[in-house]
Amino acid sequence: TKAEGIMFSLQDRQNRLMALGPTHEEVITTIARELIKSYRQLPVNLYQIQTKFRDEIRPRFGLLRAREFIMKDGYSFHTSWECLQKTYARMEQAYRNIFTRCGLTFKVVEADSGAIGGAASQEFMVLANAGEDEILYTDDGAYAANVEKAVSLPTPPATSPFDTYQKKETPNCETIAKVCDFLQCSETIVVKNVLYQALYDSGKTVLVLVSIRGDQEVNEVKLANQLSQLASQYEAKSLISLKVADEISQSQWAAKPLPLGYIAPDLPDDYILANETVVGKFLRLADHTVVELNNFVTGANEPGYHVVGANWGKEFTLPPIIADLRKAKAGDRAIHNPQQTLKSTRGIEVGHIFQLGTKYSTAMEATYTDEDGCEKPFIMGC
Repeated sequence: TKAEGIMFSLQDRQNRLMALGPTHEEVITTIARELIKSYRQLPVNLYQIQTKFRDEIRPRFGLLRAREFIMKDGYSFHTSWECLQKTYARMEQAYRNIFTRCGLTFKVVEADSGAIGGAASQEFMVLANAGEDEILYTDDGAYAANVEKAVSLPTPPATSPFDTYQKKETPNCETIAKVCDFLQCSETIVVKNVLYQALYDSGKTVLVLVSIRGDQEVNEVKLANQLSQLASQYEAKSLISLKVADEISQSQWAAKPLPLGYIAPDLPDDYILANETVVGKFLRLADHTVVELNNFVTGANEPGYHVVGANWGKEFTLPPIIADLRKAKAGDRAIHNPQQTLKSTRGIEVGHIFQLGTKYSTAMEATYTDEDGCEKPFIMGC
């Protein structure tokens, strides 16, 4: 929640820093740790109904996603993943029953787990044109997901008209659209390189360079999840913030002006003015969409110039980390059936269930004794 920026913080009259809990996994885990000692007491569900406070960036119309609201939370504790999944399925069906009885038109969608974390999660979305979330789905009913989580097959790239590696002058072409108009080529053969600035809870700032196909957008939720997995490399436990490295933020770490709009995948590390808090090397990642591109177009690391006819393994080295970092969109082909295309609608979140696993119990040393007398962490859901 700190990384999502929704936790209210304040100071009391003694100038002590305090926070209003936007969710209470840690509190409930503490209670379970004190009350549950044996596998004989499991599984168990603990419920909490309370006013929550969240500093939402866009509270919309104040109907559900407001800054102050009442929430029913349920937390389950188990000895096995199989037991968790049975409870998870029962909770899903319970929510389906509730919303059906209310006469609501809703979809159950795959969702990102966000700061709460866990192995899997699903959201219950009431369909509404004014909904705060975009949902992608297929007509066959086999797939529905929040756009933050959605996956798909992109359209195949066009054939590149460039068969020779060359550096070309591209004046005033800071955007993909302008470059492609000037060079008379498809956006699908362009490698776009987007520079991000990531801050970890260790205080380390990491400059992240993402290579993605020119017609695609970076899904910043997927990127944040990928960077969170790398936190230990920077002596950190979690990612605090992620933003595009614009001209203003460059003043904090840039050794010299960057060629924004003309960046190549091999942007030299000497653009970074390293210090105790700024890591001196770019963290380079690539989306799957660029891996198979041949004779592509990309920046030349020089304002007003691009290169054409470039290839991985020759002019450029493919970034070491390759992942799904693109934002799926309506019109993309579905992974489960390429004959199906994704469609878009909007929804209001009215419920969310998670398979938390041992994230909280391990961190907080919340354990029970199994039938063999061994201490094991609770497997949790919420």
